[in-house]
Amino acid sequence: MKFKQILNNGLFVQTFTVIVVNLLALSFGLIIGWTSPSMSTLLSDETPIVSGPLTIDQISWIGSLTHVGVMIGDIMAGVLLLKVGKKLIILLFIMPHVVFCLSIYFATEVYQLYIAKICGGITGGGSLTVIPLFTSDIADKKIRGALSSMLLGFLHLGVLVGFIIGELFNYHTVPLVMLSTPILFVLLIGTFPESPHSLIEKNKIEEARASLLFFRGRDADKDSIECELKKLQISLKMKSNNTSDKLKLSYFATPEARKGILIGIFLVIFKPITGSTSLATYPSIIFKSTGSYFSPNTSSIILGTLLLLGTIITFIFVDRIGRKMLLSISAIMMGSSLLTLGVFSFFKNDLNVSWISDLSLSMAVLSASIGIIPLPFVMIIETLPQNIRTVGSMCCTFLLTIIAFVVLKCFPILLEAVGVGPLMISLGVICFIGMIIIKLIIPETKCKDLLEVDEMDSLK
Repeated sequence: MKFKQILNNGLFVQTFTVIVVNLLALSFGLIIGWTSPSMSTLLSDETPIVSGPLTIDQISWIGSLTHVGVMIGDIMAGVLLLKVGKKLIILLFIMPHVVFCLSIYFATEVYQLYIAKICGGITGGGSLTVIPLFTSDIADKKIRGALSSMLLGFLHLGVLVGFIIGELFNYHTVPLVMLSTPILFVLLIGTFPESPHSLIEKNKIEEARASLLFFRGRDADKDSIECELKKLQISLKMKSNNTSDKLKLSYFATPEARKGILIGIFLVIFKPITGSTSLATYPSIIFKSTGSYFSPNTSSIILGTLLLLGTIITFIFVDRIGRKMLLSISAIMMGSSLLTLGVFSFFKNDLNVSWISDLSLSMAVLSASIGIIPLPFVMIIETLPQNIRTVGSMCCTFLLTIIAFVVLKCFPILLEAVGVGPLMISLGVICFIGMIIIKLIIPETKCKDLLEVDEMDSLK
């Protein structure tokens, strides 16, 4: 009886559903985590590539082409969102992951690795665009922040698992292990319906009512279900009444739309230029530059563990202390850690301070993972008005990918040109500047209905 009550509990159903859809994010994390441990094989005489060991230039393309795939996946998701439901889109984006695994397994030419990484990026672009929208569609406002933070949690879990299986298994076994994720995903995705938002947009009101009842729990009050359904219909009225089904430029001209877009642009710029993306991509290079005691492989696993730990902390506190406060704390902690790392790097040859550098770098990664890395995906959805939320989030993801690509290309060059000290100090200063901007322009949307978020500015 108790087990049946659990299954009928809306919060349990929502949590289980979000876990299932985030297996797509886990798949993308595995693709990111595959890169680091595979480099040693690809650069050695044991490489499966018939032309011989890869060059550093080829390795850099393998690392960066993932972001090209993310941009393609983002565009594909945006187009599909105008045509079909979010659940179907999430299912479709698991296919590039399968192509990635098969391409890696059978690759004998370097261009096949390029294709594999682009396909892997497509899975990432789709997951980063659609999963936040699907989660916000089904989540109760009390746990929406926690469920939304699962995206980065599963992404970081995938990165960590990718690091570990890359160490435990040989090159050709790793992609076979990675194929287990899409198999599990396909088996579980049929256990829940399409989101009520998507069904209302297609004018399937009865199916939307059944979907809402499923996600709120079979024992939910029927009057509250009808009330929420009515609110959803009202919030989506502009779309349903638009017979051309095309986005109007006037939607972007409202004060709340302009504010939401500016906040989204700030968040997607702030995230990579703080160095959070670079710390997650070049851990071995940075650890080596600071004179760390850890080996490159060990440092990668430490990084993956800290990223996952930070996401768990976010999951616990995001709906308790709020998005704005958590993002501010993250910026302050990361800025302080980077400044400490930068200052002490000047004395690494004179003093035995490598443990301080290791601790500072670890704290910087942990600090980034509790706010700067995960929260932009949550806050962009919650600050954009409903009628531009889909297109706006897609554009923000696309912009984030472009900026991340540029930052990741420039970071190793800057690290070599100016040194770890000046670069880390500069990133620390950026964190503190960003914290001030957060205090000034970012609204708090904790525990607010998305319809309330849409109306906040217009009611002022």
